[in-house]
Amino acid sequence: MICECSCYTAAPTSWTKEQELNPDVILRTLTVTFQKEERTISHFQYVAWPDRGIPDTYGYFLNMIEQVRCKQGEDSTPISVHCSAGCGRTGVICTLDYIRQLLLKQRIPPHFSIFDVVLEMRKQRPAAVQTQEQYGFVYHAVIEMFRAALGVFVPNYENLKELWKAGLYFILCWPLCSGFSLLLFLADFEISL
Repeated sequence: MICECSCYTAAPTSWTKEQELNPDVILRTLTVTFQKEERTISHFQYVAWPDRGIPDTYGYFLNMIEQVRCKQGEDSTPISVHCSAGCGRTGVICTLDYIRQLLLKQRIPPHFSIFDVVLEMRKQRPAAVQTQEQYGFVYHAVIEMFRAALGVFVPNYENLKELWKAGLYFILCWPLCSGFSLLLFLADFEISL
């Protein structure tokens, strides 16, 4: 299927391929031509994520981040992330990708704080991680990333919207390899998001 997308770009653009990676993520291949130079662009779209909301599951979401990084490979070309306003959902993706990079490079600081990471993201992108629900999603996704990296069991909460509606309170704490603990507390809290 080929779709002309030139109404969105200054350069002639054609949509050459579309592939459903899972029920929530579509990968499109675009070809952009500018001044006789042609480039292929991979466009990942998370289709099951409402504005100011969260995805229904974090598994597909984290898988999308992995697939984006795999597609990028060793290429140093920057990744562009955007949602309709460029803050809430975009901030969630950027925050989780940043934490993922810290985890993969084994550079989690001794006093690791998701809150501090979000504040740092907001210095570059105001209103990153826009709602309390999105902030909770970041915590759950980080738990899943750490669980996968450490090979430990953490309950798998796939239906996150129901989890938040139920007002779940819990504390997770486990030792990390560098001798400190990761403490996560999710509760009914007020935070300026």
